[in-house]
Amino acid sequence: MCWSITVHINNFLQTVFQWSAVKAGSYVLFIFVGNIGIKPFTNIIIRKLGYRGALLSSFGMVFVTSIGLAFIQINTFPAWIMFLALVSGVGRSLALTAYNGLSFSEIAPQDRNSANTLNAVVSTLAQGMGISIITVVVNLLQIFFSITISYKLGFVFLGLLMLYPVIEVIFLPKNIGHATIS
Repeated sequence: MCWSITVHINNFLQTVFQWSAVKAGSYVLFIFVGNIGIKPFTNIIIRKLGYRGALLSSFGMVFVTSIGLAFIQINTFPAWIMFLALVSGVGRSLALTAYNGLSFSEIAPQDRNSANTLNAVVSTLAQGMGISIITVVVNLLQIFFSITISYKLGFVFLGLLMLYPVIEVIFLPKNIGHATIS
């Protein structure tokens, strides 16, 4: 999901708005500002909200920003696009940190090396699949809609994808991973 939004925003700005790679990249850069900027606070947030609350908050941020990006136009105030990218980065970074912490909370110390390797492989696979899925979705939508509408519906699709992990997290125990944060 992480890279699929980044690639989708970048492609949207270059393809639909006809922006140069440098101009589009300067807006996409705010995703990474959000990713890095929230890192000093993620542990504090996870301790305060718990893993479940942190994940739900992060998915909410990604959902709202994805839907928000579906409504940007060529004349949208630049700071608004930058803000949406920033909040998207914050949400994705918080989710990644919470998922990584949670995924190792139940693993015995002697098994963490193997678990880390498996986690890295699965994460890389998921990133590739996310980029592939949004590419296929946008290309299929172009059969029925203009390229602009197809990209905008792609943002809605990415936002709606957040419903699956939200449902998954809602069914987790409220105190999941609590032993690692107290």
